[in-house]
Amino acid sequence: MVANQAVFYFPLLLFARLIWALQSLAYVFRLSFMFWGAVDNAEVAKRKAKELQEGNTKAGNTVDIGKVVLRYELLERGALLMHWAWMGALMVHTMDARTAFAFFMLAQFTSGMLIAVAFGVGHNGAHQGVRLKSEARRLESEAVG
Repeated sequence: MVANQAVFYFPLLLFARLIWALQSLAYVFRLSFMFWGAVDNAEVAKRKAKELQEGNTKAGNTVDIGKVVLRYELLERGALLMHWAWMGALMVHTMDARTAFAFFMLAQFTSGMLIAVAFGVGHNGAHQGVRLKSEARRLESEAVG
């Protein structure tokens, strides 16, 4: 997959927005069954944290979802609920089921693509390619000359 990263990059990030939307709901509402890396049990979180400190990278990141503190918890919950209620109402009252599904997926994919573009530019992917091309030219000129 790494060898074909250029092919998979944008299609994969189209779906990233869907995952991020689900994770934001799970985080704000403390839904541990939906939140990746969340645990309900503080003992499990301590054990995994200890494993990470000991160098076991397979332990993964964990969050004790019961201890998550949000500064503006009610505001975040309210804003998320209002956003999804508005999206739902827009689709239910103005579209048939097929059109609503297409609209929802297009909206999520468009958001995912915009995030992918910002993510790609922000992580200096273009500079790597430029450096590699100039390095290849230098090596070619050394081999010929």
